[in-house]
Amino acid sequence: MPTQLPDGPVLPETGFVRLAQLLAFIPLSKSTLWRRINDGSFPSPIKLSERVTVWRVEDVRRWIQEIGTQAPTSPALQHGVNPKPVRQRRSSS
Repeated sequence: MPTQLPDGPVLPETGFVRLAQLLAFIPLSKSTLWRRINDGSFPSPIKLSERVTVWRVEDVRRWIQEIGTQAPTSPALQHGVNPKPVRQRRSSS
């Protein structure tokens, strides 16, 4: 069954997606995505032609599943610390 965002695009079960389609499902900027591709932490694209770059949907789905099962990478999240502390109101006593 295709994955669908509420009133949004559908990630097919198989096939290829281009960058714009990919970014609808991956909450990363283009530069961060390319940095992750270069460091090997995101699936590499496939060049279909000189001007057409795509990703295999199966690879993207596998990455989504793997990233969702990993432990949090932020030290604050690993230790249960809220990275943005909530300011306490002073009592008026």
